[in-house]
Amino acid sequence: MLHVLLITPPVSFAERYGSFAGGGSSATSLGLLMIAGVTLAEGCRCSVIDAAAMALTDQELLARLVEVSPDILGISSTTLAIGNADRFARAVKQILPDITIIIGGPHITAAPKETMEKFASFDIAVIGEGEAIFAELLQVLAAGKKLNEVRGIIFREGEKLMVAERRPFITDLDSLPMPAWHLLEGFPEKYMPAPFKVKNLPATTLVTARGCPNKCIFCDRSVFGSSCHGYSSTRVVEQIVELHQRYGIREISFEDDTFITFKTRMREICEKLIELDLGITWTCLGRVNNVTPENLALMRKAGCWQISF
Repeated sequence: MLHVLLITPPVSFAERYGSFAGGGSSATSLGLLMIAGVTLAEGCRCSVIDAAAMALTDQELLARLVEVSPDILGISSTTLAIGNADRFARAVKQILPDITIIIGGPHITAAPKETMEKFASFDIAVIGEGEAIFAELLQVLAAGKKLNEVRGIIFREGEKLMVAERRPFITDLDSLPMPAWHLLEGFPEKYMPAPFKVKNLPATTLVTARGCPNKCIFCDRSVFGSSCHGYSSTRVVEQIVELHQRYGIREISFEDDTFITFKTRMREICEKLIELDLGITWTCLGRVNNVTPENLALMRKAGCWQISF
């Protein structure tokens, strides 16, 4: 049975926030938790260490990795952290030279070939939505098959970089396992969205839809694309109920680019939350041309107190 360790690379609050480090926040790495859910569904052992949120140093994370001694190390990295991810991966290779290191996240998807050419420490890169790709990767690695059978990756074959065709987006998000929140050490106490988004604690973030049809010049859409696909309202509420009942969550920040774009689904979510009366407050993102007075009234009744336009 393969043992997979999933991490965020060590990035200090000072690196992220500079002189505002004391007021910094750490949201849960939902991408990592989704991959963890897939890993468990494939019958593999899985550990998760969110080094950035836990403010671990390279040496502290390295000590934990040696203790776990995984077969596969999966790293989810932003652009800010990609150099730290490479530094840590090189240190891991010195101790566990046979380990397979897989890099995923927004940076590698935005600049895949350039990143793999610059950082030789990464063996395989997952491009785009990671769940289906990672599940297939685990099957191929466990069976000792060739990596060229997997769509959506870049991998090394000797000195060459092999680029597979892009994998289509996952249209049925309800088919994915639940995020593996139970593997996240210190959840939810160690995690909190940005202070301006929090009214009640404990709080967490959720992403219930992927993709965005808008073309804002400041936003990169390379991971989830321009077409929208989301969980059903039933599945969204199932996640909210689990977070509330199992972890005591009282506030949710919906980080979808398009939460209020799916108007019918948004209304269904609101109606279900009103019926359940969980006492949960929430915030979301949206565009000013997507709201109506009627929907705003319903959202407020369902617990929404803030929209970031």
